[in-house]
Amino acid sequence: MNETMSDTDSPNSNSESPEDDFIQLKPIFELAQNEKVRPTTLNIPRKSQNDTGTDVDFFTKQEKLQTEVRIALVQAKEMARMQMQIERQLQKKSPISELIRGSLEKIGISFPEDKRRLSRQILTEMNIAQLQVIVNDLHSRIETLNDVLVGHLMERDDLHMEQDSMLVDIEDLTKYLDAKEHLREQQPTSLIKNNNTASTPTSPSSLPPSGLDYNIR
Repeated sequence: MNETMSDTDSPNSNSESPEDDFIQLKPIFELAQNEKVRPTTLNIPRKSQNDTGTDVDFFTKQEKLQTEVRIALVQAKEMARMQMQIERQLQKKSPISELIRGSLEKIGISFPEDKRRLSRQILTEMNIAQLQVIVNDLHSRIETLNDVLVGHLMERDDLHMEQDSMLVDIEDLTKYLDAKEHLREQQPTSLIKNNNTASTPTSPSSLPPSGLDYNIR
């Protein structure tokens, strides 16, 4: 009999009871429930304190950019003039002397590198045909330079028009943002007035007396 009991007890001792299984599964079940309850999205209110800071940063950046644009427009002319002066200083050879040298080479006359102007002696040694060739060459070069100048002037006018349109757009955007900011400042005042009018009770004198009959036949 004792051996039978010992045999029956041995399986129970090796196997776990249902209560132990429930105790082990309970933390897993609670963890699964917590994962289900955890929200997947975050509800952000429309108006928060960060909105005001964002607006302030935006308007600050806007004012900074406008100031930088004004300074750049004022300094653009001076910068272009300084750049032209630097280019002239870096340019060793005069463009006029290069034109004269090119014209003289067409008629077979060498022009020294150290000279920049034609002397009277060189001109008197030339015949009429050679002088006519030089004049025609200079006229053709003048026409080419005039065409280049006209192209640069047209490009300048286009840039001026583009600049004016950009300034108009900036001014319109500034007016729109100022009006929007002014409307935003007025909204809290209007809401307070509406709340005050809604909370004020009606006076007893405005109510009709209960004992009178207003149904007139």
